[in-house]
Amino acid sequence: MATLLLRRPDVARHLQALRLLPALREALEAGLAAGPAPAPGPARVAQGALPGIPATCVTVEAGPGRTVLQLHQAGSGALLAVMEAGHLRTLGAAVLGALAADALARPDAAEVAVLGEGARASSALKALRVGDGGGGLPGWALPLDAELGAVLAGRTTGRTSAAQLTLFATAGTAALDLVAAWQVYQGALGDEGVARLELDERAG
Repeated sequence: MATLLLRRPDVARHLQALRLLPALREALEAGLAAGPAPAPGPARVAQGALPGIPATCVTVEAGPGRTVLQLHQAGSGALLAVMEAGHLRTLGAAVLGALAADALARPDAAEVAVLGEGARASSALKALRVGDGGGGLPGWALPLDAELGAVLAGRTTGRTSAAQLTLFATAGTAALDLVAAWQVYQGALGDEGVARLELDERAG
């Protein structure tokens, strides 16, 4: 089995907010958990797994612009892909924010303020447009992604009146990385422009 080697342009080519949004919503509604805390040390290492996705991931963040994700086949542990994960995480966080805005903003919200700059701010605005999310990040707090999933699935109530202010913050999780990475991998399988490496000496 060949391992896919995906650079940032490859990841961007196979990861679209329009397709990622329903996949993340489904994972959150199913009760996506935060997973184990990143391992301590100079590099942050986190592992992700989800029911319904036949793969697991290991995300290594060694500093700004240096985030790599390894995608492994569930069960066998075979290395399916190694991909640059900076864009993946930026778009994933943006889509997650759009879902939060859609679930928690006032029904009559017509304006949105995006705080930040560069790729993160641009991705956040684009994801809001894709998700048709409202603005007005209105002290009721949702500290965990799993709690947002409960609101999306109707298991708990988010905003109960238009006068409430809602604050949503997320640092992202390896499980969310896995949802995005699996989408990238599925799209890249038929992409002849993606580099491949045969690690199994028995092959051929």
